[in-house]
Amino acid sequence: MDVENKLFIGGQWIVGGGEEVISTCPVDESVVWQGKAATTEQVSNAFEAARKSFGPWWDKSTEQRIQ
Repeated sequence: MDVENKLFIGGQWIVGGGEEVISTCPVDESVVWQGKAATTEQVSNAFEAARKSFGPWWDKSTEQRIQ
């Protein structure tokens, strides 16, 4: 599977629909990642997928999570 330049959202590698982004290493300025940013809808989908991955833990209080 070619995942270079893709985003991992909801268990799938997808191409972003936003603007081109180049992320560089601050030490040597080498390119770490280059691809399209996520759209607002893709960010919302990623948030929802992450929230669902927590299952019942999401609804527990801080005290319950600590236990």
